[in-house]
Amino acid sequence: MFVGKSNGDIFRCLYKDPSVCEMFYSYSSSTSVTAIVINGEYLYASLFNGVMLRCGLYEKNSCTTFNNHNQMNALVISGGYIHAGMQDGRMLRCELHQPNTCKSFNTFNGAVTALAATEKYIYAALVSRDIWRCSVSSENSCRLFESGSALYSELRGLTARKYSVIGVTNGGTMWNCTQGHPCTSNSLTGSGYTNTAVFDGSLYAVHSSNIVKCEWDAFNCSGYDVHQSSVSIAFAYKTYKMQERFANEGKTCLSDARCPPFMTYYNINERPILEVFVKEGRLYNSQGILVDTREADIGQSGRAAIFAMGADGQILLSNVHNTVLRTSSLFAGHPVASAGEMVVEEGVIKSIRACSDHYRPDVELNQQVVDVLKMTGYTDRIESLPCCSDNVCGQENVEENTVENQ
Repeated sequence: MFVGKSNGDIFRCLYKDPSVCEMFYSYSSSTSVTAIVINGEYLYASLFNGVMLRCGLYEKNSCTTFNNHNQMNALVISGGYIHAGMQDGRMLRCELHQPNTCKSFNTFNGAVTALAATEKYIYAALVSRDIWRCSVSSENSCRLFESGSALYSELRGLTARKYSVIGVTNGGTMWNCTQGHPCTSNSLTGSGYTNTAVFDGSLYAVHSSNIVKCEWDAFNCSGYDVHQSSVSIAFAYKTYKMQERFANEGKTCLSDARCPPFMTYYNINERPILEVFVKEGRLYNSQGILVDTREADIGQSGRAAIFAMGADGQILLSNVHNTVLRTSSLFAGHPVASAGEMVVEEGVIKSIRACSDHYRPDVELNQQVVDVLKMTGYTDRIESLPCCSDNVCGQENVEENTVENQ
């Protein structure tokens, strides 16, 4: 878990014991960390003074200026881009891999106070209290989703799922709005709310002295942890490192003669083509086609795809795997939250096995990808299984490679 503070500090804390924290980064001047988002091996943070930082997720004090604009109030990642909600009413769209590439994506009549995204849409909450819905794939495509007349005040935190958005006001009212239906509300304890996040099936709301954890549907909320001067929050799944013996596999070959088969690594801009997601209870690829591994390369699970899940819950999958394309290729050798082989027929997952020599995951940690699939709408029964080879199942867990939940 990462917590942004009003003085420019970002803390990294254990999800299961949020009182255990360490300083991750401290900005040079006192300015509020208005939003934090995670993608792959990077953390992005927006500051009240208009600076957007990009930090190595696994490296303390690695943040550098990535973009610099006017005051940024919110960030969200969707469609392979990072979107920023601005105080001047613009929503910017920025490349994830290249600095200083932000361009206007939509302009509203008032400050953007919060953003949220699904696979197809970006939702923008405005200071006018209106909520707008925008197509991820089209500029200037925003349409009114919910009129501000239904809400008491502007939303300061926003999350979205397929048919509805949930937001929290500064005064502590949580709203659940579904298009075509009246918004419903629930009162939280205290005031000064600034941000929301969803993780592991629960909704979290941040205010100046506390982080509140709520049941996703019932909105029964209770105190999660005390964090003074908190403004923003983001979660990452528990990850584990690649085995040390593969450390140099992705280095560029400098010699034309005797060039070994260095591993193919996908950078952050190349990964969206490999991304899979759940739609209508089935698994689809980035082209909107049902995933099917019956013609995939042969692995330890038979004809199966290799897969890996990043710290942010992004799942990448490839039917092609060979001597230079392995599970380590998908996230370029960085730590992953799950890895192995997946057998899928017409979008129906037949097995998920912990078959990865590079990461040697155990069944418990690979349960994380099962949890993400279920939370995003996969309906059939699935479970995390050990690797099977020559009728012998199981891989030894390597404890020293594990990185705690963040």
